[in-house]
Amino acid sequence: MSVIHTYPTPSAPATPDQVTQLQGMLEDLRRTRESVLGQMDAQIARASGLLKAIHAAPTPQPAVPPLHPPAVEIMRAPPKLTSVLLASHEPASIDPQLEHATLAELNEALSLAFTAIAGRGGMLGR
Repeated sequence: MSVIHTYPTPSAPATPDQVTQLQGMLEDLRRTRESVLGQMDAQIARASGLLKAIHAAPTPQPAVPPLHPPAVEIMRAPPKLTSVLLASHEPASIDPQLEHATLAELNEALSLAFTAIAGRGGMLGR
C-alpha cells in the first residue's frame, strides 16, 4: 500500500535557499511520520490490551434465585382479568365572557413573547 513518488530531476541546479527549504520540509515530514506512527502504535496497544482483557474476563451470569413452589403455581395460572368502569361526566360549561377574556389574555401574552423573541434575533439566535 505504499506509494512511491518520483520527482523529475531539475534541469537547473538548485539554489542554496531551495536546498535549505527542501531539507526543512523533509525534516518536518519525518517528524510528522514519527508522531503519527507513535500515536497509531499507542492506539494499537490500547486496543490489544482491551481485547485481551475482554477475552480473559469471564462473562458474569446473573444469579437467579430458585422459585418457591407457590410462585411457580402463580406463574402457571392464567392471569385474572379485571376491569373498572368509570362514569363519564359532562364537561362543565364555561362562561362565554370568561372564555373570551382568557383567550384574549393568552393571545396578548403570546404576542408579547413572540415580539421579545423576534427582538433578540429569533428562536435560533440568528
